[in-house]
Amino acid sequence: MTPRAGVLGCSGAAAVVSAVAIVGPACGVDDITVATVTLPEAGAVHCTVVPSPDGGQPADAGDAGIEPCKATEFCEPATCDSSNGTCTTLPPTCNGPGSFVCGCNKVTYFNDCVRQTAGQGTLSSGLCLDPKLCGGPSSCGDSQVCALALPYLPLAFEEYLCSMPALDLVASQAGQCWGLPSTMPTGADGGEQFRFLTPSVQPCPSQCTDAYTALTNASGKLLVLDPTCP
Repeated sequence: MTPRAGVLGCSGAAAVVSAVAIVGPACGVDDITVATVTLPEAGAVHCTVVPSPDGGQPADAGDAGIEPCKATEFCEPATCDSSNGTCTTLPPTCNGPGSFVCGCNKVTYFNDCVRQTAGQGTLSSGLCLDPKLCGGPSSCGDSQVCALALPYLPLAFEEYLCSMPALDLVASQAGQCWGLPSTMPTGADGGEQFRFLTPSVQPCPSQCTDAYTALTNASGKLLVLDPTCP
């Protein structure tokens, strides 16, 4: 790695350090600028992220003099803008409740385990604010579904939407991409909950439904995320 140096508010010469991650500069003894560093875990392997052109799983090109990640690992970037990452073991299976996380590809993943399985870095926790849009069930990647979902709405507004027959048509033609585990995970009913807003199906709004069941049955239906569900 190229040594880095810098003088920020110190009068002395800059101290040259070679580190994996520079957290921030600090004035040391004799007015020499030093840097606080985060050292890698023992045995950590560094890699270079090559984004997939279709927003799918990034490739790992390896790094100069460093082998690419193993087949059981993925190259997790430090940030979505970073081309460097650390080889991270892929989880063998994903259980637990829905706790959404937004991947670097702007797909909202069921939970962080599913995000790692997809080989994606983390853009933010929670729903993607600028999600990858889709127009039907075939317009998202593998292990993803296209579903139209809204953040929490007051019950009175949900009931108003339920009175609009055209809502079904809108929900069938637009949505955002969601990354899901291949099968319903253990404990899925303990996390995020949705209600269906489907004017042609009663009751509307529906009863609370766990995120996995709702998203896998969302074709042509509008979902509303409801934190008031038990």
